[in-house]
Amino acid sequence: AATCCQSCVGEYPPIGAPPQKRTMERWFEGPLFNVLAKGRLAFIAVWCVVIIAMCTNAGMSLRTATKANPRGREDLDVIRSFDILLGEFSIFGVPKATMVWGINSDQPMLEWGVRSANNKANLDASTTAQLVTPGGQLELLKLCRDADKGRDSNTRCDTSDCLIDGNPLQGTCRPNQEVLRRTGVYLPEDALCQAGRYCFMEDFARFWAWSDTGCDAHSTSGACASSPKCSWDGQLGTCYPASFDLDHVDYPGLPSTEFLNLLKSPQYRVYNSRREDLLKENGFGYIVTDERMLTGYKTNAAGDSLTLAFVSFNATFRQENTVAQANDWYAQWDTYMKNAAPSIGGFHTAELWLFMVTQNEMVKA
Repeated sequence: AATCCQSCVGEYPPIGAPPQKRTMERWFEGPLFNVLAKGRLAFIAVWCVVIIAMCTNAGMSLRTATKANPRGREDLDVIRSFDILLGEFSIFGVPKATMVWGINSDQPMLEWGVRSANNKANLDASTTAQLVTPGGQLELLKLCRDADKGRDSNTRCDTSDCLIDGNPLQGTCRPNQEVLRRTGVYLPEDALCQAGRYCFMEDFARFWAWSDTGCDAHSTSGACASSPKCSWDGQLGTCYPASFDLDHVDYPGLPSTEFLNLLKSPQYRVYNSRREDLLKENGFGYIVTDERMLTGYKTNAAGDSLTLAFVSFNATFRQENTVAQANDWYAQWDTYMKNAAPSIGGFHTAELWLFMVTQNEMVKA
């Protein structure tokens, strides 16, 4: 029995001797190590070939998604409802598309700072120079006002059938006539009516109509009637510009110098301040907040040229899109901008375009 056990476990080490290595340790240090040491170049070559083959296969098999990855079993009502909520009612708010003039479209940034305030934009004066011309002003107005086509040509509605998210009916949202006629400030009468855009040029046109006609200086109906550009509201007892009775103010486009002088004038600043106060007083404070981010302009230090201008629209595209869908949305917005404002240049941007560019580059690679 002792001889049998000894043949299985080997010789017993003497008392006090260091422990012997186990069989597996001796195999790794001996035969296996010798094989790997002798054939190391061959093994490295084989592994390189395998890794290259795997990477090549992955690259050739890469395809862009044709639909979003399901969040669960789509036959379950809970999962389906959750998917609709995330796609159609974003927790991040309505997506926006912004049109910009005054920044180089190919290389918009010269330098990225630690904070957004430290970013240095690559300005391009060629587009803003065209924008301040009478024709450029009218094209910018048309770009904003074309949203009022409503569901016509699938321009504006509350579904992804249209380009712009907002009121599906044609025309602008009905104004609060009392406020408009007394102050020259446009407020929607219905808080639920969404115009779908944020456009400083439209408010400037109303300011021009209010200040150019001088109707508010007439305190009687007779004096008001003497001016062909004015109308009298007997109920309110006030004289106001007759163009306020139309959907859109009949703005002619001003000479560039006059346009820039009015933009930086104290009267326009007072008008804008009064407009913001009226919006807040009537429950439209969110419009003031949104417009500070979504529309505006900037002049140079001398005030004799425009360095930046931008307007924005509520968009209907979903937060998650395939590359084909994103490219289609981009093409639709590009067509809208070029049709409405073909000669003033500029470019449009949206958060969706950022990932779309990444997807397009992946397809090219």
